[in-house]
Amino acid sequence: MIILLVAVSFVKAQAYYAFPTSNAMWTQREGNGDSTPFYYCYALLNQDTVINAVVYHRLFRSVDTTFTASECIGGLREDSMKRVYYYSFSTMQEKKLYDFSVQPGDTVDYNLNAALVDYIDSVNINGNYHRRINFKMLNGNPWTAGAWIEGIGNSSLGGLLGPATAQPTCDCAANIICFRQNDIWQYHNPVYGATDCLVSMLTVSSVNAANAARVTIYPNPVAGTSRLHIDGPVQGNTLRIYGITGALINSYNNIIDVPVSNAQYGAGIYLYRLSDATGNTISGKFEVE
Repeated sequence: MIILLVAVSFVKAQAYYAFPTSNAMWTQREGNGDSTPFYYCYALLNQDTVINAVVYHRLFRSVDTTFTASECIGGLREDSMKRVYYYSFSTMQEKKLYDFSVQPGDTVDYNLNAALVDYIDSVNINGNYHRRINFKMLNGNPWTAGAWIEGIGNSSLGGLLGPATAQPTCDCAANIICFRQNDIWQYHNPVYGATDCLVSMLTVSSVNAANAARVTIYPNPVAGTSRLHIDGPVQGNTLRIYGITGALINSYNNIIDVPVSNAQYGAGIYLYRLSDATGNTISGKFEVE
């Protein structure tokens, strides 16, 4: 009986699960040095694009679960050799993210973080066994912080678009929290325990005190000049504005109003984060046309 169960599990793990092409979402924590980390949602909706005669599935990135056209950052595709590629709209270049055809002993070195495939096992994803590719360093030491899971991508470290074998020296890593497909949560990173898959996105925008600040921006999207207004305690507040990649653009202290114009900011999505005098952290986004 034991032998039979092992055999059945082995057979299940041999079914290949291709990378998703639509209706999929990854939630991800991205370290920001010594600052409060960002939480993003990456999503494949049901939109394709053709670049150099190659079909890509359009990939979106947002601080919430609402994805706008300007939050499309690139495209994903998988070839017949089980290799997954990402085309970045900002660099207009393609890079290889995953190669699910590798075998133990193979070297992976796609993002200047070389490692060896150590062993291949399987993990139960919503009742189905997906192959998991585990790594070790070139010196032979095992690497437990990141692995590849068929049909999902990185299990944790590296996030969706980074290497699973990166070795960050600060809180500057990207980590997958959860993966959802066809509106069903399929994978929950055990590193985050019982944390809900979207709790970080919702919490960072919540207000816990009755006298906490509120942030409004009108009009949004920004077509000319808009006004970002902080309603609440002024003394001690700090407002930071970031680009969609997380790069800090502007920082303001003890302010009530900040003008935002398309002469100051190029077209695209921008994130704001307010730390107010009551200790709350409030974040949101605005779009510049």
